[in-house]
Amino acid sequence: MSCNNINKWNKFQSQTKGVFSNRKWAAKAYNALKGVEKKARPDAESYLEPSYVKQHLAMFDDGISKITWGVNRAEIGPPSGHFVMPKAIADKVIAKSGGDVSKLEHLLGLDPGDLGNSPVRVDILKPSGLRMPSGREAGANDHWVPGGKTSGGVIEAVIDQTPLSDANIQPVFK
Repeated sequence: MSCNNINKWNKFQSQTKGVFSNRKWAAKAYNALKGVEKKARPDAESYLEPSYVKQHLAMFDDGISKITWGVNRAEIGPPSGHFVMPKAIADKVIAKSGGDVSKLEHLLGLDPGDLGNSPVRVDILKPSGLRMPSGREAGANDHWVPGGKTSGGVIEAVIDQTPLSDANIQPVFK
């Protein structure tokens, strides 16, 4: 293995720490994703252990939220779905950011400025289609890492596009 490949493998392991129960599953995921363009990434269930997926998605049983720059349409998220986090995690992320939008962006794996000056919290009242992120989603950026966590370590999943009537929207920082 070349030095460049070793560095990529080490970076992958660092970004996905705690996702895989053993090196075999980590290697399976790494090989499934390395060099693959965004639009061709496989479904996460093809390289994640079923028990991990089940346990991960169960974290969303007590409510689902997202933090975004604003909502100005009748639907939240693109037709292919949008990223969300467990409601309790949203509470912790907001508290951890200490009112700093740039810290919030970092935790969520976003680029500086993505949330603007007045981010909003969207609590999804009737979510549908909860699933592991594949990295093919419209919101997946260059910071996306496999395994259901942002590059900032926040637990994430994807749900179907949400009607505005199925959401409670409020400012993140009051």
